[in-house]
Amino acid sequence: MAHRYATIADLPPEFDEFDARDLQYWLRFTQSEIGLDAFGEDASDAHAMLAAHALKRAPRSTGEDGDPGQITSEKVGDVAVTYASAPTITELQTTIYGMRYLALRQGVFVGGVLTL
Repeated sequence: MAHRYATIADLPPEFDEFDARDLQYWLRFTQSEIGLDAFGEDASDAHAMLAAHALKRAPRSTGEDGDPGQITSEKVGDVAVTYASAPTITELQTTIYGMRYLALRQGVFVGGVLTL
């Protein structure tokens, strides 16, 4: 089976009512975080979980407030706040989808020592 990125159909059912443009945006946005060769057959699942995590955390186009993520800089005079764009492990642990992505990633990137 060819390794592939996720599509809208791969996202969890909870996102069925979301606008397709929002879904496509987050699928494209998270695509750069997924290495097809690294994740192998789990690439589309990992991509879908990472996109679902981003969708859970992002404000919806319907006006719902989302979680802006980790504050990485702050300015008091003339108020300026910058948010992190790449999710940290701690941030990924805030949704079930982020935790599922971490589990898939751990299976790919776990280092081990072979003993005989």
